[in-house]
Amino acid sequence: MPGEENLRESENRNGAWSLADQGAVSLGNFLTTVLLARALPREEYGIFVLIYGLLVLLNSFHSSAVAYPLSIQGATSDHKGLHKHARSALSFTAVLLLPFGAAVFGACNLLGRPWVTLPAIAALLCWQTQETMRRSLMAHLRHADALWGDSLSYLGQAAILFFFLKRGTVSLELVFSVIAATSLLAAILQAYQVRLEIKYDLDSFVYSGNSWELSRWAVLANTAVVLPSLTFPWIMALHGARETASYQALLNLVGITNPILLGISNIAVPAVMLANVRGGFHAASRVLLRYGAYGATLIFPCFVAMAIWPEAVLRVFYGAASPYLSEVLGLRLLVGGYAISFACFLFATFFYGVGQSKSVMKAQWTGAVVGVIAGFPLVLELGIRGAAIGLGFVYLAQATAFLVLMRRSAISPDSWRSSAPVPTVPLRAANELSSFKSEDGGGERFAHRSLAEPVVVITKGDSGE
Repeated sequence: MPGEENLRESENRNGAWSLADQGAVSLGNFLTTVLLARALPREEYGIFVLIYGLLVLLNSFHSSAVAYPLSIQGATSDHKGLHKHARSALSFTAVLLLPFGAAVFGACNLLGRPWVTLPAIAALLCWQTQETMRRSLMAHLRHADALWGDSLSYLGQAAILFFFLKRGTVSLELVFSVIAATSLLAAILQAYQVRLEIKYDLDSFVYSGNSWELSRWAVLANTAVVLPSLTFPWIMALHGARETASYQALLNLVGITNPILLGISNIAVPAVMLANVRGGFHAASRVLLRYGAYGATLIFPCFVAMAIWPEAVLRVFYGAASPYLSEVLGLRLLVGGYAISFACFLFATFFYGVGQSKSVMKAQWTGAVVGVIAGFPLVLELGIRGAAIGLGFVYLAQATAFLVLMRRSAISPDSWRSSAPVPTVPLRAANELSSFKSEDGGGERFAHRSLAEPVVVITKGDSGE
C-alpha cells in the first residue's frame, strides 16, 4: 500500500541518517583515542584514560537518568512540549554537576593532577549539555540535523587535537579543554536547530522525579556494566598508569567493530519487537538469528585478522616504534572476550525486543559480580592479560545468564508476546527507543564520547517484566 511504502521509506531514510550520525561519532572517538595513544607518553595517556573513564561513567548516569526520559517523553510531545522537556533536562543536568564535579575533583587529586580538574569538569558539563540537545533533535527523528552538531563535536575534536599534536603542544588540560569547546559549540548549534526558548519552568523538579521513575532500571543496568570496565583500569593503576594506557590501547582496536553492532541494533530491536507481536517467541528468535548471522559476517573477519596478525594490526595503528607492540597476547585475549560479547549483544537485543529490560539487567549484574570477583586477583597478578581474561569472564557469565533466561522464555513463549511494548508505544517513540538503546549502550564505555564503545546494548528504559 502507498501509505505503508511511504512509512517504510521514511524509516529507511531515518535509519540511514542515524547510521551516518553514529558513524561520525564513532570515527571521531576512534581517531581521538588513537591519536592520543600515539602521541602522549604512556604515563600521561594512562592518566587520561582513568579521568576520562570516570567522565564516561558519570555521563552514563546522565544518559540513563536525563537523556533517556527526554528521548521518550519528547518523542510523544509536540514542539512546545519538547522544549519544556529539554529545559527540564538541562536543569537536571545542572543539579547533577555538583556531585559529579566532586567526583572529578577527587579523582584528579588522587592521580596527582589537580590542575586538570577544571578542564575535566568543563568537558563533562559541555558534553552532557550537548547530549541533551542532540537527544532533543533525535526525539523527533531529526537525525540528519543532529549529524551537523555531532560532526562538529566529535570529528572537530579529533581535527583540533591532530593540529596541536603536530605542533607538539598537547597536554591533558588542552585535551579536556578541546572536548569542552567542541561540545559547547555543538550544543549551541543544536539548541538553535531545536529553536529552544530559554526560560524557567516551575515543574523542573517534578520532571526529575518522573525521570527517575522511568530510568531507574537503566541506571542499575549501566552500573552493572561499568563496574568491571572501570574497576580493571584502576586496579592496573596500582602498578602504574602505563599498564592502564596499554590496556586502553588494545580496547581501542577491538572496539572498532562497535559501529557495526550499533547499526545492526538500530534495525534489529524494532524488527524483533514486530516479530514478537506478530508471531511470538519463535518468530522473534528467527529474526534475531538472521540479523546475528549478518553481523557475524561483518565482525568476525576483523576479529580473525587481530587474532592471526596482532602485531601487524598494532603496528598499523600505533606505529613501528610503539610501546604497545609487545601486547600481542593481550590483544588476542581481548578478541576472544569480545567474540563472546557478540553473543551477549544478540541476547540483549532479543530481550529488549520482547520488552524484558529487567532480564538484561539481571544478566549484566551477573557478569559484573563474576567479573569483579574473578577479575580483581587476575588483574593484580597478570596485569593487562588478567584484565583481558577477566573481561572474558564478564561476558561468559552474561551469556550463561542470558541462556538461562532464554530457556525460561522458550518454555512459556506466549507470555512474551503480551509483554512487548510495541502496541502501546507511538511509532516515533518506538524508533527513538531502539535508536537510543543501541547508541548509548555501555560495556567498556557509555554514551557517544567513549574510549572504547560498548559491544553490548545497554538498557535505557524499563518496559517491565
